[in-house]
Amino acid sequence: NGEYTLVYQRYSRNSTVLNIFAPDQTGSSYTSVIPTTNLAICNNSPVFSNLPPTVICADSPLFINQSATDIDGDSLVYSLVSPFHGSSNFDPTGTYPPPYDQLPWADGYSEAYPMDSNPVLSIGANSGLITGTPTQEGFYVIGIKVEEYRNGVYLGEILRDFRFLVVDCEIAT
Repeated sequence: NGEYTLVYQRYSRNSTVLNIFAPDQTGSSYTSVIPTTNLAICNNSPVFSNLPPTVICADSPLFINQSATDIDGDSLVYSLVSPFHGSSNFDPTGTYPPPYDQLPWADGYSEAYPMDSNPVLSIGANSGLITGTPTQEGFYVIGIKVEEYRNGVYLGEILRDFRFLVVDCEIAT
């Protein structure tokens, strides 16, 4: 249909990740979609403004800026999503065509509740600001999707898949 999907896939995540089922047997797929030229003759992908922190403190409120910029001035919409599964233990360096399976969440977790937190971890649809207060130590995989719109027409999306480590610590003031 004139659309291209770029993918980079790898096998196996850290076996200590709490929020997905069988993390040591679960890979990753990082994708980017180049839209058909009839949607956008010239289009640049949104670019995240900040890297996510690798370590966050349990029982400390989060205010993590995961916004992106778009040099074309397109509208951006943010959401928490299920990251994509990747290569398998049968073929650790293999790549697979779409559609890509979402990660299998462990019991009690979902894209709406990706980590133990109160209030629940959320992202501002227009701001890209992640808020919430993690309540349980451990590793958690999180997915953020940024959808791109021009004049109300959907162009594409990017997905950021990363891992938080929640530890018992205090934030210096």
